[in-house]
Amino acid sequence: MNTKQVLYNAIAAQLEAKKIEAEKYSTEVYETALTDLKSEVLNYFTDKVKNFETFNFNGSSIRLEMGSSWHNKVEILVSNSWDDGAKAIRDIKMEWNSGNISNKNNKGYDYLNLIQAVYTNFKEITDNYLNNWYPTYKDIEKNNNDAWSEHNDLKQALDNLSKEIKQDSTDAMKKIGFEVKKFKDDTHLDWNYKDSDRVYTIITSSKSIKLQHGRSQYDTTYVEGFKVLGKKGNKYSVEIYREGTPARTYDILEKKFESFIEDASRWEYEEADRRSKKVKHDFEERAKK
Repeated sequence: MNTKQVLYNAIAAQLEAKKIEAEKYSTEVYETALTDLKSEVLNYFTDKVKNFETFNFNGSSIRLEMGSSWHNKVEILVSNSWDDGAKAIRDIKMEWNSGNISNKNNKGYDYLNLIQAVYTNFKEITDNYLNNWYPTYKDIEKNNNDAWSEHNDLKQALDNLSKEIKQDSTDAMKKIGFEVKKFKDDTHLDWNYKDSDRVYTIITSSKSIKLQHGRSQYDTTYVEGFKVLGKKGNKYSVEIYREGTPARTYDILEKKFESFIEDASRWEYEEADRRSKKVKHDFEERAKK
């Protein structure tokens, strides 16, 4: 195992530990704090405004609605504007939709009363939003982001290292003398009936990857393994293996060979193990039923 792979495994272990810590914080602290804040805001509007049916608070906006109609709503929004000195000025805005009143029902009156109730308390709402609800919300979000920061940094480092390892693997496959006798097996889940029950089986089969060895799209063969014999100009000399047939040698254009190597590298170092893991997981899940 090379140095980068050892480092990758070490970071992956740290990442999992940090993920558990961050998830614990989010569940036990963040979600509780957010729920408490939403309850505080809801209680205020229930006491002061009263006549609304649906309430939503997401930190930067509060939405009160009458019934299920999306347009019978009042929104209180946090917005930022800029003064002449390019300094941010936080503002609270109240927005509502146009409507009408009918003598056949009181829905229009209800919506109008909602608008009036919010407007009547707008100064107090603004003070609460600017000095309590919004700063509290921002602190809750910041603390949660801080709890995830180490995890996110490790995740970024792991992603970068993964790309390096993949590129190293791809480059290694193009070197003179590189050989893989047989690609990692493919796996899939098969089933059949035994009496009236489905019985599942994991099936493995040889993996073959398409290689275009000529200029025409029809000049292709399916390869189960290969060896890089050499390179001259813009062509690679490659010996290809396939079970049940003699080994053959092709002179392959560099661009075509590199496309094949991308597929081969992705299968050998990513897809084969991922597919095998998924098939085993699916098999185990079906076995539980």
